[in-house]
Amino acid sequence: MIAWGCAPARKPGPEPPPRLDVRHEIEDVVAGGPSALGVTDTLGAELAWTRVAEFYADRHHRPIWSNGKRPNRRAGQLIETLRRTEEVGLEPADYELDHLARLTAQALRSSPPAERLRPRTLARFDVLASLASLRLAAEVRDGRVPRAALDPDWALPRADDRPLDSTRRTLNGNPAHLLDDLEPRQEGYRRLRRALKRYLQIAAAGGWPVIGPGPPLTLRSRWTRFFSVFFSGTCMNSRPGPPSAGFSWPTRLTTAT
Repeated sequence: MIAWGCAPARKPGPEPPPRLDVRHEIEDVVAGGPSALGVTDTLGAELAWTRVAEFYADRHHRPIWSNGKRPNRRAGQLIETLRRTEEVGLEPADYELDHLARLTAQALRSSPPAERLRPRTLARFDVLASLASLRLAAEVRDGRVPRAALDPDWALPRADDRPLDSTRRTLNGNPAHLLDDLEPRQEGYRRLRRALKRYLQIAAAGGWPVIGPGPPLTLRSRWTRFFSVFFSGTCMNSRPGPPSAGFSWPTRLTTAT
C-alpha cells in the first residue's frame, strides 16, 4: 500500500485537437487567395475571386455546395456540367475538374483522419466550386479570351451592373443548366457548335480515316482518290458523284490542292 501510494502521478494525455468549423475554414480559404487552393489556371481568376470573396462575406461564410457534413446534390451536378465543357469548346481541366473530384472523394471517406478534416475538405471544395462556376459562367457567356485583348467592337457589353446580384444568381442557380442558360443564341455561334459536335464525334470514333498510300496527286489524278483526300480534310458528310462532262478543275482548288 505504501509503495502504491508513493507511485508518481500519471501525466495527462495530450488534449484532442479542436473540432474544425466549416465556416471558419471557408473564411481562411478565401483569405488565402486562389494560390492557396492550388488553382492551376489563373486566367480571369482575379475578378472571379473578388466576387467569390464578396459572396461568402455576404452569407457569413456559410457553405453553398454542402450541408457542412457532406457534399450536396448540386455539387454532383456541377461536376457533371464541368465534364460537359468540351461540348462548348472549353477544357474541363481549366475549371479544376480533377481537383474537385478528388476533394469530393476525400470528403466522403469514413476514416477517422478524414472525418476530423472533413470541414476543411468541404470548405476547400466549396470555394473552389464557386470559383469554377463563376469562371465558367463568364467564359461561356463572354468568351475565354480576355476582353482587354479583343477589339472593342468584338467585346459584348456586360449586363451585370450589380456584380453581387449576378454572383448570387449564378451560384444559387441550377448547375445542370449552366451551359444551356448562358450559351450565346446567335446563329453564327450555333453553326460553330454544330461543327464542333461533328469534330468531337470524329475524335470519339478514332479520328480521321486513314488515306491509303498512292501516287502524288496531280491534275489528272483519279476523281475518287482526289476526293477521298479532299473531303476527309474538309469534314464533309457527303461526297458528290463523278464529274460531269466538260468538268474542269477550278484554279483556286488546284492551287489549294
